[in-house]
Amino acid sequence: MEISLKLPRKELDEWIRMFPMSTVRGRNFLEDIGFKVELFTEVGRRPLIKGRNGFADVAEKYGIKAQAILYAIKAVK
Repeated sequence: MEISLKLPRKELDEWIRMFPMSTVRGRNFLEDIGFKVELFTEVGRRPLIKGRNGFADVAEKYGIKAQAILYAIKAVK
């Protein structure tokens, strides 16, 4: 993973703290709390916007190409 190779440990720890849930863990979390996941699919990607998102600024500082991955999720109880 490019992020873990380029970021200093302190910065990486902050990213992990802010975004601890991977897509697999997110789906599992929903199922673990009683939801039936009917749809969980990637619907797009976009670059992080510098100045709006602190992670975009950090990524640029360390030469990391960062983007947001957008998902459509339908989970019912």
